[in-house]
Amino acid sequence: MFFLKSNPSIFKEKKKKELSMLKSPDGLIKSFLKESSLFFSKRDTEKINDLLKFILKTKASNPYHPSMYGYISHPIRVASYYLKFAKKPCLDYVFISLLHNFFEITSFKEKELIENGFSKKICKAITTLTVDRKLEKKKSYLNNYYSKIESFSKNLALIKCVDKLDNLLAVKIICSNSERLNYIRDAEEFVYPITKRMSKDLSEFFKKIIHFSYNEKHDESFKKNVEKFNQKLIN
Repeated sequence: MFFLKSNPSIFKEKKKKELSMLKSPDGLIKSFLKESSLFFSKRDTEKINDLLKFILKTKASNPYHPSMYGYISHPIRVASYYLKFAKKPCLDYVFISLLHNFFEITSFKEKELIENGFSKKICKAITTLTVDRKLEKKKSYLNNYYSKIESFSKNLALIKCVDKLDNLLAVKIICSNSERLNYIRDAEEFVYPITKRMSKDLSEFFKKIIHFSYNEKHDESFKKNVEKFNQKLIN
């Protein structure tokens, strides 16, 4: 069901990821809408654009991500990966890709999103993807969390895989060596097996990123530049 339409370069993807964390998302939004138009009708592409506008006008309430304008590059990249890796992309799952961390970044709850006109399926999928940060270090919780995602649908499992993939590309932003290694190990233990059940190409690409990430060291200069950029956006 899923495949890589090309063989991405880890170095190129890493560079694009890092640049996306240090510049305005306007160019990325424009490129993503153009990419979306290759898969969907003009009307559906306009719906995606309306969703992006909705996300951008929503206030961020997460201290680690104080600016929705600065943060939106990540969900756009996740949605872009979804378009690239899915054999037949589904509009609902493009929405879910763009909203995958919405509950964690904003003060919205599932009920409020439904009241804003989103389907129960989309809202339930976002709830399923939302991690309980108080339990995220417990193996039993993670086993159950990833099991629920994979049971929900293959599309949702793919979104989680590319979400983790995109985060691994900038793992050097994590200060603590132990936290960084634990993040990579969890990706290898819980997400990599899902990619193997989906696609040989996807799993091989994911495995390469994991191996690459193990050699990454914390980059304080990069972290400060990202913090400076985000601060500039909320001032």
